[in-house]
Amino acid sequence: MKNVMLFVLLSVLPAMLISCGEDGKSGLEALIIMSDEEPGENCDAGGTRVETGLDLNGDNKLDEDEITDTRYVCDGVGEDGTDGTDGVDGTDGADGKDGEKGEAGEQGDPGTDGTNGSDGTNGATGEQGDPGNDGTDGTDGTDGTDGVCSGNTAPVINSITINSETYEGGPIQSPLSAEFSVTINATDDDADTLTYSISGGFVDIVDNGLGSYTFTGDTEGVFHFSAIVSDGCQMVMKTFSVFIDPIIYSGANQNIVYSESTYIGTISLFDAVGTWDDMVLDLHVFEDPSSMNEYSFGNMLQVHGNYVEFAVGSSSSDIRNFSFGEEIASSQTYSGNSYKDFSNYYKDFDHGVTDVNGEFQNSTGYAGLKFTDGTDVYYGWIQVSVTDYDNANIEGTLIDWAYNSEPDTPILAGQTRTYRD
Repeated sequence: MKNVMLFVLLSVLPAMLISCGEDGKSGLEALIIMSDEEPGENCDAGGTRVETGLDLNGDNKLDEDEITDTRYVCDGVGEDGTDGTDGVDGTDGADGKDGEKGEAGEQGDPGTDGTNGSDGTNGATGEQGDPGNDGTDGTDGTDGTDGVCSGNTAPVINSITINSETYEGGPIQSPLSAEFSVTINATDDDADTLTYSISGGFVDIVDNGLGSYTFTGDTEGVFHFSAIVSDGCQMVMKTFSVFIDPIIYSGANQNIVYSESTYIGTISLFDAVGTWDDMVLDLHVFEDPSSMNEYSFGNMLQVHGNYVEFAVGSSSSDIRNFSFGEEIASSQTYSGNSYKDFSNYYKDFDHGVTDVNGEFQNSTGYAGLKFTDGTDVYYGWIQVSVTDYDNANIEGTLIDWAYNSEPDTPILAGQTRTYRD
């Protein structure tokens, strides 16, 4: 069994407003243990066991009762190796030794009377021994060991994309309680079939297959994940993080222009009746050279019976111009269901009266607003630029906007996220 490797995968950070509020409590730390899995019912050929969970007692160890998720990344099964080749024949044995001399022949019978009989001849020399037998064939080589993915190339995770944004190392922002997509792009030079898994995070995850996932986070904070890709022989891993944020932001430079020649109409942030997609901005240009001119840029608030209320400025007819970082909350006075101006220019030629008002005269600033979904109240801002307010070229530009999706929770003018690096 390999040594167990321990990695910290998750920290849930408290949301932090840009204003000087109290720090939130530190979140629990999540840990991961990776260890060998012996061949058995979880993995036929063995593999790696991945266990994750929260460090509930804060001892920087993942105890057995703290494990909340166990996954297995299994090794492939190798094929049997081919039989070894036959051994080489042994060399011929050495020649046998010469046979021993034969025994002496028996003595001849005595001769008849008269002459003596001759002596018996010696026995014949023994024949040479036969050559030794050939050596026996060598035994067959043993079977080769099972294959262990010899020559396999590990897969490569090329990129991780979150809501069409490529992960580059810093947390990618996603709205609270809203779905967002995560796509793992991986390739394998051996064209092996790849398997994908996600570890960590403590959000709802739907596996759509082939490295595509749908996440939903109902708790704000920074969440860390590991993407794991295996080709059946080797496993690779890449970490990424997401910041689940209650602030819904339009994105920079929306630049919706309201002018005499261009009028967009309704700002539609999301399709929810009764929310601020009911807001309609209005550009009014009236020219009568003989009597009067009037140019104004403001809001009309009578759609679906619910309406956006702007924070009122120093004049009861003006929308307040907030500076970056000012708090927008219940403490402001709001317009109710009535018309207010970002800027207004009025000239009565008959009576020689000129009236200029509005806090956005030839300037750019933030308007504070609140709206309701019929049950709760939410606060937000829009960044507006008004140019040439005193002539027929008057133009109002809605640059961007944001609101806090947590009911009855303030937002700062220009704030686009609660998390700050």
